[in-house]
Parts: sequence; C-alpha cells; structure tokens
Amino acid sequence: MRKSAGRKVTGKKRATRRKARPGSHARFALWDRIPTAAASWFRRPRNLVFFSIFVVVCFTFPPLLRYIQGHRYFVVSEVVVSGTKRLEESRVQRWMGLVVGRSIWNASPRALEAELTRQSAIASAEVRRLLPNRLQVTVEETPARALLRTGSDFYLVGAEGEILDPVERPSAELPIVSLDAGAMPTRAELREALIVVALFEQGEGGIAVSEVEIEHSGETRSLIAHASNGRLTMRLGWGNWQERLAALGRVIADASGQKAGEGFLETGHLAGTVDVLDAETVVARWRPRGAGA
Repeated sequence: MRKSAGRKVTGKKRATRRKARPGSHARFALWDRIPTAAASWFRRPRNLVFFSIFVVVCFTFPPLLRYIQGHRYFVVSEVVVSGTKRLEESRVQRWMGLVVGRSIWNASPRALEAELTRQSAIASAEVRRLLPNRLQVTVEETPARALLRTGSDFYLVGAEGEILDPVERPSAELPIVSLDAGAMPTRAELREALIVVALFEQGEGGIAVSEVEIEHSGETRSLIAHASNGRLTMRLGWGNWQERLAALGRVIADASGQKAGEGFLETGHLAGTVDVLDAETVVARWRPRGAGA
C-alpha cells in the first residue's frame, strides 16, 4: 500500500511538471490571451482616445502633406546669394537650376549644394531653407592662383590647374600663364606651369619672371619664362623643373657676377635668350647692353 501511494504522488508531480514545461500548448495559450488583453486595454478611456488620435493622424497626414507641398504659400520666390566676390549672383543661381517657382519642399539643400560644388569656381556651398518661400545660399569661391592669357582673353586658374571663369579686368597681382596658339591647355599642363611659377617665386632660377608661356611644337611641349625686365627670355623645355632652374640659376649668377643660391639676382642689365636643354646643358645668347628687346 505504501508503494502504490508513493507512485501516485510521483505521478502527480510529473503531470504538474509537464503542464509547467514550455511548449506548443503554452504558445497557443499566449495567443488566446491576446484578445482578452486588447479588450482590457481598449476599455480604458485614455487608451481609446490615444488610439483614435493615432488613426486620425495616419489617415489625414499624407493628404495634408501633399496639400502643404503643393500650396503656393511655399513656392520659392527669392534666392539670396552671399559670399561672392568675383562671381555674379545670377550665375550662381543659374548653376542651381530652375529653383524659383518650385515648392521649397522639393528644393533639396543637399542636392543644390552638390550641384554648386560641381562647378570648379566654387569651393564649398551651403543652402538653407528660409520658410516659407526663400532660399539662403552661402558660397566660398575657389581662390585664383594665376591668370591664363589666350590672345586677348583672360581666365582665372585655380591652384590645381582648373580654369575657374573668364575675367574682364585681370589682377596685376596674379602671375600670368599664356598660351602660344591652338586649343586651350590641359589641366595637367596648367599644373606644371603653376609649379614653375611657384619655383620662380621662391627664388629658384635666380630671376623674377612676369609670365610663363606654354608652347606647342607638334608633339613637343615647352615652357618659356619671360623676365620681369622684359628683356630676357628663358626656354625651359619640359619636366625636371628644379634641376633645370638650378642650372639656369648658375648661368644667371655667372652673367650677373653674383654667386648662385643667393635668391633673386640683379639681372636688369641682362638681355637675350637662354635655352635650358637639360639639367646640365644651358645655352645663353646675350645681346649687347642697350640693344632692343
């Protein structure tokens, strides 16, 4: 008798454990309780109000948004441009595309900024919406490093050799890179010319120059530097600029009676042409003092 009672107790414990063990029946029981919990939640007045507001917003917000986007109250009527020095505001507005007359919500500031910075003349741009119908554009222009002269036309050139924009009144403070004839120089050619300009400005070559010219002769390119005194022309060839200018500086120093390496030399009395064939060979043809240029 004792044994059978013990077995019954053990059987009850096992049955209890089976009921408590998580499984498919437990999951079904959870799903059965959801409607009851939802009904209990909706019986609270405050929760019912919140749910009603949520439904109203979901159904009214999209039409309201479309109404606001298309309303003439938010149509762009003015684009204010600031930060320009040499660029005209109308030109900046043209680069942005047709903005006036569009909904301000369809004028994406990020897209307009990307459109502006795609122009080489603009280094950076910031576009802001000024509700209800204005756009504020602030630009930073790409600084000019030199002037490109082609015939009677002048263009501003950036530090990386990019042609920025034409200019009617060239600045006398900028060095000049000129072109002998033919097509416009490539960006790589302008970069090389700017390297030579910078080396001359640092005293390499021992002489101040007023203009660097890009010359094409068939497939051959060459740089020609014109001295500031207007009486000395230096044909530099192409490439190995520091070595070529070092050789030029030694020849200029010998002709002027000064030692090389002292920076700018006194060359006002020199006239003629100097051909730098390579880093070791320089041919100078001096004109008599007082001869015409």
